[in-house]
Amino acid sequence: MTDRSIYQTKLGATFDQLPAILQNFHSLDGPKHWRGKASISGGQGIIARSVRWLFGFPAPTDEVQVDVKIVNGAKSGVSFERWQRVFGNKSFHSVLSHEKNDGFIERFGILGFEIGLDVHDQGIIMPVIGWKIGPIPLPLCLAPKSETLEFQDNQGRFRFDVKVSLPIIGLLMHYQGWLEPEAE
Repeated sequence: MTDRSIYQTKLGATFDQLPAILQNFHSLDGPKHWRGKASISGGQGIIARSVRWLFGFPAPTDEVQVDVKIVNGAKSGVSFERWQRVFGNKSFHSVLSHEKNDGFIERFGILGFEIGLDVHDQGIIMPVIGWKIGPIPLPLCLAPKSETLEFQDNQGRFRFDVKVSLPIIGLLMHYQGWLEPEAE
């Protein structure tokens, strides 16, 4: 296993330009359990609700407690991070990996999403730049659109703003909130 996180590896020297709370969240030696609050909105159509249910994504709510746990590891020479997200009583997880040919990938079961990662205005933006089912690439024009931003707020907290839309369907979900390290 490497001594650098996926985010440190992908961002290189620009990782050191991030606010301290983002560096803490995304470094290997940072806290692995974070807690905070979020608000969630989402599309109300049958397809949007079904997709949220299928992946275990949370339902719309004004305010809910959020827990995020990150486990780092390596398998067959590939570093990964397993993210467990709990919004109230709804839990979902994904696995992030920095693979040799594909770059930064986030997997939800058999679906893999190649994520662009860049520093912007003292935060991190993360658009979907490719996707696949298992090893099979899928057309980008059919990919979910992710408008994801992580930044530090005026209180020094880790902030997230994640909006995911589907072609033709529209908004799947939009969750935003804050996290602080949870004492172990």
